[in-house]
Amino acid sequence: MFSSVPYSPVPATMSADSRFSYRSARSGAVSAGKALAVDVEAAVVRLWLHRTHTLWAWSTTTLGLVTFVWLVVQYRAFGTTQLRVSAARVELRVPGHGQLHVPRAQIATATVPTWRELPESGTRGYLNLMAPAEPNVLLALTGPARVPVLGGFVRRSVTHLALRVEDPHSFLQSLTVDPPQPKNP
Repeated sequence: MFSSVPYSPVPATMSADSRFSYRSARSGAVSAGKALAVDVEAAVVRLWLHRTHTLWAWSTTTLGLVTFVWLVVQYRAFGTTQLRVSAARVELRVPGHGQLHVPRAQIATATVPTWRELPESGTRGYLNLMAPAEPNVLLALTGPARVPVLGGFVRRSVTHLALRVEDPHSFLQSLTVDPPQPKNP
């Protein structure tokens, strides 16, 4: 049915039927805003604690730096990671979530939704894998899938997956093309 493994970048040697980038899901302004907020907060807490609790002050500084590095890595991962559509399945590698293999037979519908067609955030069974980016593809599944969230440590049951891919119409076209059947010798 559905399987998931920890996130890893797409190997360069992997043969692909169709690949689609998440590059449009990343936002430099949002990432810079988060980084600025983390840096300012770490600096203020460090200044507040540095005389009385030196260890705590350095701990918050270190945590701020680690968070900043994580934000940069996350931003870069969204620019280089791709999803893959093969004859048998759609392979999703989503930074911060992990890897999910969805059999093509389990995809009931795939659409380019308008903002009115998207379920509300927090709706049971709906997950926007590209948040905070606005999704441009909505996959409705035939049954619930256990999707990795929070770095793959937690699983959430969903029936609708929202994605943001570079070329949504080509992605939908790759799903509607009948997969090639294996040849008999």
